[in-house]
Amino acid sequence: MVARRTQPRPVLRLAVATTALFSAFALVPVQSAQAIGNNRDVSRSCGVNHVASGRYSNTSAWAQTTRVSGNCSGTLGAGLRASDGYTWPRVNGNRDSAYTQRTDSAGFGSGMHWGCLDCNVTYS
Repeated sequence: MVARRTQPRPVLRLAVATTALFSAFALVPVQSAQAIGNNRDVSRSCGVNHVASGRYSNTSAWAQTTRVSGNCSGTLGAGLRASDGYTWPRVNGNRDSAYTQRTDSAGFGSGMHWGCLDCNVTYS
């Protein structure tokens, strides 16, 4: 007697495919909240700022802090941190915006943003 091989039911195939798809998504690393390019609004004690950063290339990047709302009378700040941890002195803009760009052979890890002179740094 020869055993017959039966085909899996369509519902079972769909369940296996769906499980495999969701498992694959779970294995994909999530982008760090402090990676260059993570542009978002940040609420601070002195107001809300939009923080943004990006790359022109692997060795050239920019960062910008922009006022959305709030009562900070000081200047906003922006800076960059290289992949090796080196940071440049912060660039102070005006009450509404601060922008910086740098080139470094180590590459870039994150943008740095200050909402006022005395605010803590936020990374993007």
